[in-house]
Amino acid sequence: MASDMIVYWGSGSPPCWRILLCLEEKALQGYQQKLLSMEKQEHKSAAVIEINPRGQLPAFRHGEHVINESLGAVLYLENQFKAQGTKLMPEAAAEQAVVLQRMFEVPTLHQKSVIVIMYTWIVPEAERHESAVTRNKQALGEELKLWEGYLAKVCSRIPIEIRGWNTHYNLYLTYECHFLSVCASVCLSICLCGRKLRRIWLANRGVYV
Repeated sequence: MASDMIVYWGSGSPPCWRILLCLEEKALQGYQQKLLSMEKQEHKSAAVIEINPRGQLPAFRHGEHVINESLGAVLYLENQFKAQGTKLMPEAAAEQAVVLQRMFEVPTLHQKSVIVIMYTWIVPEAERHESAVTRNKQALGEELKLWEGYLAKVCSRIPIEIRGWNTHYNLYLTYECHFLSVCASVCLSICLCGRKLRRIWLANRGVYV
C-alpha cells in the first residue's frame, strides 16, 4: 500500500522522526526510506532537491504529492488513512483543539531549544554575548515551564494502576500523550512496542506507571 511513499531523513532530526513515526503508527507498510548524512551534504543531492528545492530534510513524497513540512505530512497521512493503524486525531472538538494547539505550538519550544543548544555553532564568536546566552536560557526556561504544566495535566489523567504491558489506557493518554509523541516530538519517554504502550516514565515524579 505504501510502496509509492518515500521519505528522505537525517539522524537526530525531530521533524524527520515525526513522519517516520506516523508512517509506523498508521501501519503503512512498504514505504521507502533513505537515511542521509547531512555532514556529507547528502541532503543537497539531486534526488532530494527534486522533492524539496530547499535541500532540507525531511523530504516526503506520496505518489505525485509532496509534503515536506513534517506537521503537514502527519496531518496528511492521518486524513488520508483515518481508518488504518492508530487513530491520531480525536473527533471531539475540545480534544481536537488541544491536539492542534500543542502540535503547532511545539515549533516554538524547538526553536528556543535550538537557540540555546546551538548558540556557539550558529553565532560567530565575535558576535556572542553572555547577556544573550542568559536571555536565551531564561526564555527556554519559561517555555519549558509551560510544557511541564501541559504534561502534568495529561499525566494526572493516567490511572496509576496501569502497569507494564497493560494495554488499557484512557482517552487523554491515547490522544494527547500519544499524538504529541508521534507528531509534535514532545519527549514523554514513551516506549512503544507495536501499538502497545509499554512504559511511561514521569521524569519529575520518578513514578513508573
